[in-house]
Amino acid sequence: MVNCEWKAADRFDDGKYTVSQLARAGSARATIACSNSGRTGARPPTYTNGGRGWLGRAGVGCDYQFAQWFVFGAFGDFDWMNLKSNGAVTVDARDRAGLANEKESAAWYAGLRLGYLPYPNLLTFVSGGWTQTRFDQRDFFNPLTGAALGISAPQTDFNGWFIGGGHEYRLPWFQGLTWKTEYRFSQYRGVDEVPFVTATGVTGNSVLHDEKFVQTVTSSLVWRFNFGGASY
Repeated sequence: MVNCEWKAADRFDDGKYTVSQLARAGSARATIACSNSGRTGARPPTYTNGGRGWLGRAGVGCDYQFAQWFVFGAFGDFDWMNLKSNGAVTVDARDRAGLANEKESAAWYAGLRLGYLPYPNLLTFVSGGWTQTRFDQRDFFNPLTGAALGISAPQTDFNGWFIGGGHEYRLPWFQGLTWKTEYRFSQYRGVDEVPFVTATGVTGNSVLHDEKFVQTVTSSLVWRFNFGGASY
């Protein structure tokens, strides 16, 4: 049986990281509350873990230019991700702290954007919409010895929203080619995860309430077909 030891004040915080690699970047933060359905009268501990890594993005969209200087559009993106962290939680009744190599492996976005053209070849924009991300299974181990604890948290999909902004510059040597740089912040609704014994899949009465916050910065090339003949 998997149990979580409750404490009135127990917090682990290893900070928040950002990284820029190959013009693509990402950071993630997870807030986890550990609770036990069999005990009452105490507040479960909360842990905040940070991570970092890289991603690749592919997407499609459609923009409409109006009033000469404004652009309104809709888009959909998919990310291949390798954002990692070592997440710490209290995993059993003996108050053992377990680490797990956590990985965000994929995300998709569906959103809208509104842009303004301060110059004919430069678009600045804000964006927002809906998103879903996937975190792979986490296998906990002893942080001092590296020995497996035999306890895992399941692969989980998280749903949420995002906001962002950036700029898109039309390159002079190809009429339809632009260079886009964008920042996004995503917040995902909390999910109750039930840890299980890795070897057997048997669950206990513990629950990890997991919330995710993810930031990404990407730089990419975009091909614009300009079917409507817009100047941008």
